[in-house]
Amino acid sequence: MDKNTLKTVVAVVALVVVVGAATAIATALIISERDDWPDKDDWLDKDDWKVMEAEHMESMEAVKSMGDDPYEKSAPGDLDELDNLDAMIGSVAPLLGMLFEDGPDGEAMQSQTSSGSSESGIWVTGEGSLTLEPDLAILSLGVEARGETVSETLADASTAMDAVVNALSGRGIQDRDVQTQYFNISPQYEYPEIVESGTRTRTQVLVGYVVTNTVTARIRDLDSVGAVIDEVAAAGGDATRIDGLRFTVEDDSPYAVQLRKLAVDDALTKARHFADLAGVTLGRMVFISESGGGPVARSDSLFEYAAMPAAAAKVTSISGGELELRLNVQTVFDIE
Repeated sequence: MDKNTLKTVVAVVALVVVVGAATAIATALIISERDDWPDKDDWLDKDDWKVMEAEHMESMEAVKSMGDDPYEKSAPGDLDELDNLDAMIGSVAPLLGMLFEDGPDGEAMQSQTSSGSSESGIWVTGEGSLTLEPDLAILSLGVEARGETVSETLADASTAMDAVVNALSGRGIQDRDVQTQYFNISPQYEYPEIVESGTRTRTQVLVGYVVTNTVTARIRDLDSVGAVIDEVAAAGGDATRIDGLRFTVEDDSPYAVQLRKLAVDDALTKARHFADLAGVTLGRMVFISESGGGPVARSDSLFEYAAMPAAAAKVTSISGGELELRLNVQTVFDIE
C-alpha cells in the first residue's frame, strides 16, 4: 500500500471514530434527560408511547431553539460526557491535520511519494553502435523435386542435395557448417473443370508430389561466396534453389563492452539534455535494462538464383559491405 492510500485509510477511520463517538454520547445525553420512560410492564400501552413521542419532539424543538451554552444547560453528569467527546475530538484532530497538512512537511511527503512512482523521473533510451566488416556469410540454399510418386520424387531430391553438399565440401565448407533448416513432402493437386448434367464443377485430382530440402551453409572465406553459389547451382541443376544470403560477424561478444559503454553514455547525454530543457536537476539513475542489439547489415544480398548452363555461367558478384552492431539500453533517472 502506498503512502497516499495509507493517508486516505487513516483519515476515513478517524472520521468514523469521531462520528460514532459523537452519536453515542448525544444519544446518552438524550436518554439521561428522560425520567418518565414507561415501565417494562406498560411498554405495550400505545397511549403511553404516543405521549412519549410527542414530548420527545417538543424537547428536540427546544434544543434547536436554545441559544445558551450547552454546558450551562447540562447536568454535572452530562458535562463529563461532553468533556469526553471534546477530548476525543481533540486527540483525533492533530492526526487529521498532520495527514492533510499543506506546510513543508506535507510537501516533503508528497514529493517523496511522487519520486517513488513508477511513472516519475526522466525516461530515455541510449543507443550504442559500431561499424565493422563482416567475417561470415550465411547462405540459405536447397533443392526442390517433383514427381508422380513419393519414392521417385524423394530419390530425385536426395540425388540433387547430395551433389550440392559435395560441392560445398569441395569448397572447404565443413559438415558442421551445413545445417538442415527445412524438409517437406507434400502432395500436388490440380482442379480441372468438368461438366455434369449441364453444370460446371471442379474436382480435385492428385497429380504428384513435391519434396523440398533446405540447408544453411556458413562460409568464412567471403571472397569465395560467388564461386560457391555458382558451383552448388551447377551441381544441383534445375532443382537448385537459393533462398538468401546474409553477412554477419561470427562472434560479436568482444564488442559488447564497448557497445554498452556507448549506449549508457548516450542515455546520460539525453537525460541531461531533457533536464536542462525542463529546468530541473537530474538525479541518479534508478533503472537500466539492455534490449535489442545484434549485427545489422547495411546492404543485404537476398536474391533468387536461376541455374544456367555451365559453359555460359559467370562468377556471381557478391559484396559483403559493412555491418553495424547496435545495442540499446532503457534507463530511468530521478528528478531532484
